[in-house]
Amino acid sequence: MNTAKKNQSTTHKPEWLRLAQATAIFGVGRSKLYELIKDGKVKSTSLRTRGQVKGTRLISYDSLSDYIEKSASQ
Repeated sequence: MNTAKKNQSTTHKPEWLRLAQATAIFGVGRSKLYELIKDGKVKSTSLRTRGQVKGTRLISYDSLSDYIEKSASQ
């Protein structure tokens, strides 16, 4: 095995983030994230089984990143 390849670290950008990860990575608060989701500005989904009230909220990395980029350019 090539040692150069072995020592290279690969950066993997996640497709989806949990709420806590999104707040930590992008510095956007929970309330603001929920507002952006409600307004349809950020793509989100909730993982839950049928009949379950609570689930795991996931936020699209790309949609949140795009929203921040657009906001910064205005």
